[in-house]
Amino acid sequence: MAGGDDQVFSECLPILKTIGSNIFHVGPIGSGHLVKALNNFLAATTLLATAEAMVVATKAGLDPGTVLACIHASSGRSAATERRFPMFVLKATLGSPRVGS
Repeated sequence: MAGGDDQVFSECLPILKTIGSNIFHVGPIGSGHLVKALNNFLAATTLLATAEAMVVATKAGLDPGTVLACIHASSGRSAATERRFPMFVLKATLGSPRVGS
């Protein structure tokens, strides 16, 4: 996510390609920072919503790994259900989750 003059971006693109594969010119200077902040906002809110759903499921007596696997296979799927929650939350609290089983 890069912002800046079109010509400068084009000149820098070969360098950027050596350090990343998903490179987007999103507008004038500062635009890259804004798009990155918006992306981080969405990632954080998705993780928070997943955590809240999992708290409700756990308090209802459901197995968090099974619930997460159901969500992951359905319309609630997100980066939070695919990677963050299984790797950082369930793994730390339950051992190996059953996501994707």
